[in-house]
Amino acid sequence: MRIFKPTAALLACLLILLTMLSGCSNSDQSPTIAPTAAPTVPTEPTEPDGSRIEKDAFNGSDITEFTIDEIVEYIDEGAFANCNTLENFYCASMDITIHENAFSGTENVVFHCYLDSTADLFAREHGYDRVYFDAFSLQCDTVNNGCVGLPITWSAVDVMPGQDIENQFVYTVYLNDEPIFTSEPTTEDCFVYTPTEGGQYAVKVELTNDLTTDSRFWEAIPVADKLLMGLYEQDNDDTTIEPIEWRILTVEDGKALVLSEYLLTRGAYFNPEWIKFKYTYWAESCIAETSSSNYWGSLPKSPSRYYDGLTPESVPQGWYAERGPEADIFYVHARYWCNEVFYKENFSPEEQARILLSDLTNPDNPRSGVTGGPDTQDYVFFLSFEEVEEYLPTKEDRKASYTTYSYNQPIEYGSKDPCYWLRSPGHNRISAMIIWAKYGALDYLGSDVGHNILCYRPAMWITVGG
Repeated sequence: MRIFKPTAALLACLLILLTMLSGCSNSDQSPTIAPTAAPTVPTEPTEPDGSRIEKDAFNGSDITEFTIDEIVEYIDEGAFANCNTLENFYCASMDITIHENAFSGTENVVFHCYLDSTADLFAREHGYDRVYFDAFSLQCDTVNNGCVGLPITWSAVDVMPGQDIENQFVYTVYLNDEPIFTSEPTTEDCFVYTPTEGGQYAVKVELTNDLTTDSRFWEAIPVADKLLMGLYEQDNDDTTIEPIEWRILTVEDGKALVLSEYLLTRGAYFNPEWIKFKYTYWAESCIAETSSSNYWGSLPKSPSRYYDGLTPESVPQGWYAERGPEADIFYVHARYWCNEVFYKENFSPEEQARILLSDLTNPDNPRSGVTGGPDTQDYVFFLSFEEVEEYLPTKEDRKASYTTYSYNQPIEYGSKDPCYWLRSPGHNRISAMIIWAKYGALDYLGSDVGHNILCYRPAMWITVGG
């Protein structure tokens, strides 16, 4: 059969068309349609888990110190591995989980943590040095009121709580930021240093034991050249009032015995002079037991100076004045001036709080045998002869001079050679011992208790520091 070329071409076209129609008319298949993408909804960025330091978070970094945030609960493997420059790692958590290899390859880090915390136990197990936040703390007996001659005591307290361990301390004292003394290692948790010059004193306390080496620093304490407490007129210019300077006689058991450096005022042991017919113990006034009569004033014994019928209920209230009970004239006693006038009027409330109510003994005169009377309690007092012998052992120690004010106080008779009262009795019942201040001589015979040319040189026990 012969086929013409045009016919063959037509057949080929029909075959192609049939093939295409066959694919489109397949009833078992749906046309393939590309899916439409869902619209994008904006979302908040996801925060990292702050309770965890992730694996290898700082691996190989050059950090020198790191402080763990309080919310961190877990430190993962390699988190601080190979940190060759990491020196201090601070962790205040008591319970944090640390992977066994969290610090692998990090050798020189020091853990700052609480004693017996999980960070402490990890550091112990892996041989890292530790500094404990709670290894110890410092206390000091002086924050204010320091002066040359008054010791400063620093104490380490709450040392390694719960640990039965031997501790050693080294104390370094600084004066005006310069180290001036370093102690030998000691197991004593208390250190006392007495300044010899004024300035700013601080201390560094280093603790060493089998678990840690730690240190604390106490801030600078101002130390004055002289102890100044209270105000009293001294320059005879009543427009100003001057601080009182005190000499430190001794320090013991956290307190100091101090004595006014100068003779502050003049007055009789009993004052005014008409009371001189009486002798008193420091503790109390009492009528002379040897006689119910007496003369006031000096010889000759003038009838105008004679008193008779003296009893505790019949005591002159002044020169030629009415008589009354002895209690009514207690105010004239120098002890009253010390405790009820000087103490209450010349010190601030803060200074009064430092002045101790002291238990005093009042010894008999060792030469005349005159009794010194009952023991007393006083804030301010005159020294006894025993205290003078103990704390002012030489004549040079006992010397003292007037202030301008005390020198210029008027006197009725006698010289202005400075003397000051002691509270101890003299050679008879109407005298009290004195110190010749110009020469430093202790006079056991004493002076008539009515003489107002002698001076008051008060003493008192005070707390150290404060």
